[in-house]
Amino acid sequence: QTYQGDAAVQEQVCGALGNLAHASPKSLAAVVESGGVGTALTAMFAHPGSARVQRQGLVALLNMANDPGARAHVLCMGGCDGVLAAMQRHRPDALTQELGCGCVRNLAADLEARTVLVGRGATDVVLEAMVLHAETMAVQLQGCGALGNLCRNDDDCKRRIGARGIRAALAAVTGFESPPLAEEAVTTLANLVGVGGDLTVAFVQASGMEIVAAASQQPSCTLRFEEQLARLVGRIQASGRDMGVQVHVPAVLEKFVPPPKQSAASEAAGRASSPERYTRGAQQPTSKKVVAASAKPARSPPAAAPAW
Repeated sequence: QTYQGDAAVQEQVCGALGNLAHASPKSLAAVVESGGVGTALTAMFAHPGSARVQRQGLVALLNMANDPGARAHVLCMGGCDGVLAAMQRHRPDALTQELGCGCVRNLAADLEARTVLVGRGATDVVLEAMVLHAETMAVQLQGCGALGNLCRNDDDCKRRIGARGIRAALAAVTGFESPPLAEEAVTTLANLVGVGGDLTVAFVQASGMEIVAAASQQPSCTLRFEEQLARLVGRIQASGRDMGVQVHVPAVLEKFVPPPKQSAASEAAGRASSPERYTRGAQQPTSKKVVAASAKPARSPPAAAPAW
């Protein structure tokens, strides 16, 4: 508090908070109870023009928002506004965008925070980061995770993300040969499609089936990728049946077609992307993934329909 006006000191303070929040659940609880959320946000709001302070503040918030209890503190103290302000002020800085998308991703695991973020325009901020930093894999990874969590169980948010989100996720798949990124992108696509048919149409028109089919042929495909791909294909086909059309499935994806049981409109929930935790690093933060439970894929009844 004595050195709130010194950006260099505040950078180190935020970095220390980020490390402590990542160290252990007990350490994280101590950081939150001692006012760590407010300290990080105060530093960020006091030095909005310092990318270095913003980065370390985002690391601290990201690690604290990895815990459900701490997430509530971040939300109550204006953390959503702090994250989005940092991303909007430092658009050209890829690391700020990566960390900001990671914060949105973790915060959006909470329904109340998700509502606040969507209301503050987080979908547009994340999509802008992904477009501006299309060649930065880390931004694409966290951006896909953020979009996937933001639109989870929220049809209005899915429509707000719209075809832009479909194109962004597909571009992430084609732009990099990265199993973790492919997992997040396909999870996000599976969360998005099937809303009123519009996003399913956008997916098909963007050559989505062909793109994910090509990705499925990579030797590094993971089990989670295959699980989410099966959910995506099932939802696409079910949405097509709801619209009275039959979506063509490439031969290499036929093994991912689930047995028909129920319509896409009746699927209960999208899958949450795994929260991320970062240690403080000068340029390359180290992530520790916490695996989230998977929702079951959508299944639909058989129906005769013209080919699409």
